[in-house]
Amino acid sequence: MSDLNAKDVQRRTLLLDSARAFPHGVLETIPATFAVLIAIRVFDAGALAKSIIVAALGVGLLLSVFIVPLLRQLRIRETHLAGALSFIGGFSLLAAAAIPGKTAYVLGISAALLSFPLQAPLTSQIFRWNYSGEIRGRLFASVGVLRASIAVGVSYLGGEFLESGGSHSALVYTFAAASLLSGSLIACMPCPPPAKRPAVRPHIFTAFRWVRQDHAFAMLLISWMLMGTGNLAAMSLYVEYFANPAHGLLLAGGTVALLTGVVPHTCRLLTGFFWGWLFDRTDIYTLRIIQNAFCVAAVTTVFCSSGETVFLVIGMACQGIALGGGHVAWNLWVTKIAPAEHVSEYMSVHTFLTGVRRFAVPFAAFPLLIFSGPRVTGLVCAVFIITATAILIPGCLRHHRGQTPARPTH
Repeated sequence: MSDLNAKDVQRRTLLLDSARAFPHGVLETIPATFAVLIAIRVFDAGALAKSIIVAALGVGLLLSVFIVPLLRQLRIRETHLAGALSFIGGFSLLAAAAIPGKTAYVLGISAALLSFPLQAPLTSQIFRWNYSGEIRGRLFASVGVLRASIAVGVSYLGGEFLESGGSHSALVYTFAAASLLSGSLIACMPCPPPAKRPAVRPHIFTAFRWVRQDHAFAMLLISWMLMGTGNLAAMSLYVEYFANPAHGLLLAGGTVALLTGVVPHTCRLLTGFFWGWLFDRTDIYTLRIIQNAFCVAAVTTVFCSSGETVFLVIGMACQGIALGGGHVAWNLWVTKIAPAEHVSEYMSVHTFLTGVRRFAVPFAAFPLLIFSGPRVTGLVCAVFIITATAILIPGCLRHHRGQTPARPTH
């Protein structure tokens, strides 16, 4: 990386990340649609198996707190560790496709979904180093638009493939190839040489010191926790609500893929550039408030309406718009507030807390839908998101009055 100037680094990173958008777009359809859909339609999986699959991302996010200390002890580049984690996911998917039976599928898919979020602290640090702060959001969003367009196509084609009797194994093999390709591309991105191994082995929770030292960071984390609880509960239930006849809809597999894949990813694609522009032009509080408004509209329209297709489409469209903003904000918001050399630590705290809710929420969400019904479920999700939004308002007002607090530097 020392042989490249800043523009060359940015250009090469954007080129490789744009190429990575193709396999990454394929992989995004796994948690959104196909992991649970295959479990329901092919293996007739029960609530426990479905909860394990949905919670696997949460476990990976929980374990992400180990990534920064591990990186410093091993003294390897962020790009190489991220690539290795993607390879682990690829081989797990190969096992899920090659070994017959529900147990192998659930374990293989879950292991892959666990490995993917471990990359988040690493990629946030890479983008902080390699992309200029003035256009970081737009560059990240432009790749996100490309990734969303791939996800739209894969969601539609994959849903039609399964609906026509195609083998689920072929689809999972495709996911495995995508994970291996994604890992190869991220490993080739520019990255500074590893830092010297610390004299004292860092505690795995050392990054949490920033929660004590940075009040704004702590308040944003609380808001993320509440918003994420409501939004993740809804997102973990969309496929279940649409596909399981117990809830009164029993939509065809192609329709489920359309609603959970094509519609939201299309709306995310259409609004991606807007969210990237807004990220570069405004504060994180305003961005999150706008995003949260679309989340509330999504969960209330899907779960509290009459269940007619038009309302489901509108709700999932709102979810897709929110996903466009959430994708940019979730991955990059720490680059706005963290000291440059500590972005990965800030992000590891964020991903760990995201993991807490991702692990716990599905186990509460499925029983909530079963025993309370869709309308109560939607209202509960909306209350969490509205409360999270209220927490953001004081910070938003202070920012627009020019009262931004001093940032910690050590």
